[in-house]
Amino acid sequence: MAGKLDKIKRDQYGLGGLFDVLSEISSELPELSEGWPFFDSDGKRRALVDLKETDKDLIAYIELPGVDKEDVHLDITEDTLEAIVKRKSETKDERSFYLRQERSYSEFYRLVRLPYRIKAEEAKATYKDGVLEVVMPKAEQRAAKKIEIE
Repeated sequence: MAGKLDKIKRDQYGLGGLFDVLSEISSELPELSEGWPFFDSDGKRRALVDLKETDKDLIAYIELPGVDKEDVHLDITEDTLEAIVKRKSETKDERSFYLRQERSYSEFYRLVRLPYRIKAEEAKATYKDGVLEVVMPKAEQRAAKKIEIE
């Protein structure tokens, strides 16, 4: 562990090394990384998700602060929900004898295994105030088939 702490000390601000250490720990202990709320193992910011169940639907609320809906890509299958956001912004400040240009890129990613099969073709999504709401009608659940052993 001392070697991992040295990694943090060598980083000018301490944060880059800290995230390296946390990423390494979560990859070595996958049962802990499932609950890690900020970053996936590949370094993309993890979008926070709440799932709510009604009699007919499964509803996901995905937090995407500061994102335009045009930057959101949503894929749904009968048992997964995948949200991908790729956002780029650019700022230019031009004055005489001075030019400043800044760019920022950010990504959000989340793949959620759904607890029930849903009707993906009937799902609907709305986006308001930084929260993506995805309403997914439940599909009929398949009954297990008993197999006789010969």
